Amino acid sequence: MSIYDLFRERKQAKLVRLVMRKRQRYLNSEEYVKNMCSTIIQNLNLMGNPIQEKMKKVPNAVIELMPIYQQMLDLHSDKFPDRNIPLLKESFQKSLYSSVETKLLPFYLNDLKEDHPDSFLLLPINVCMKLQNGEDGYHGMDVIIRKVRGDFEVATYDKAQIRIISPDSQSIQKKLRAAVYIDDQKKQITPIYIYKIKNSPQKVKAITQALRIGRLHLNWFERNELIKGPFEEYRPLHLFSRCAKKEYYSNDLATSQYVQDNCMVNNLNGAMKYILGVKKQVKIKNQIFYKSSIPNLSNGDFKKELTQLAIVHLKNSGASSKTLKILQQALVTYLDEKGKRTEVPQQEKISYKLKKGKETHHAWLQKTLRSQDLKIKQSR
Repeated sequence: MSIYDLFRERKQAKLVRLVMRKRQRYLNSEEYVKNMCSTIIQNLNLMGNPIQEKMKKVPNAVIELMPIYQQMLDLHSDKFPDRNIPLLKESFQKSLYSSVETKLLPFYLNDLKEDHPDSFLLLPINVCMKLQNGEDGYHGMDVIIRKVRGDFEVATYDKAQIRIISPDSQSIQKKLRAAVYIDDQKKQITPIYIYKIKNSPQKVKAITQALRIGRLHLNWFERNELIKGPFEEYRPLHLFSRCAKKEYYSNDLATSQYVQDNCMVNNLNGAMKYILGVKKQVKIKNQIFYKSSIPNLSNGDFKKELTQLAIVHLKNSGASSKTLKILQQALVTYLDEKGKRTEVPQQEKISYKLKKGKETHHAWLQKTLRSQDLKIKQSR
């Protein structure tokens, strides 16, 4: 091993130890219990996001779903006979660690296995956007990175497709698709936008910088160097465009996020299913699209298992019995509502979901904001 390789290995190990310390503090905190409780209820589409977490250089609740994804791979390894389960779990682990500490990204980007679907990085990011009231805000989406034919394939996953709904000048200039929905009746949307980026040290640095901006991890020096001038809408997506040799929408299909304001949770789960799912061909208006789903695991069953595993995680973190009861009640409500929707005519399902979404948001927001219900028994 060369001196350079030894130095690189030691630096990477030091950053991993830092991540582990940060996560341990977070997992033992009351904040983790509150945020994770909210995340799981959002995942059941009963509530929008009330947290508005400051992502900074600490863990945030949504990325703590990744250890649960790893557990689900162990539980359902039979559903993925053609996949490399150890490599998938390693990819989720590296995604979690690099989401906590983005300085790990150059190491993990270079370690990606070429043309292997089970070798990837998945990071939730915040994208700058103008809110309806005109103020500066953020929208959550996810970035999936693979090495394909020698280049990096950086795919953004957004079930809201906010750049189509509210286009900026660059979106218009690039002639991004004007139609939001592929199938308006079923609210089917194209969630994947791909940037093909050359594999070089300079591009690894550029991708890392863009993701550090998206994770809100910049230090003072980096902010002054990388972010110049006023608020730039849809930053850091423009940084991907600047270093991409090609960019385009894929022909993948997903159901749009429209029931709750839960973009972070919705997009992470959608991206996970896109990564793990089997593609099925769908023809809409004489066009071919592909919809990904996990074999023999319905969306309802997936959310049920995710919630049950999360309850175990929270119990181990010292969550109170009241907190666990809230999540159990949320799961019962979700399954009950899902059953009721089977009786609603297809043409009325969208309006029914929107109406129920508003009702459940206010009800469950009140439940999760009661601090006495979420108080942990003790830090371990």
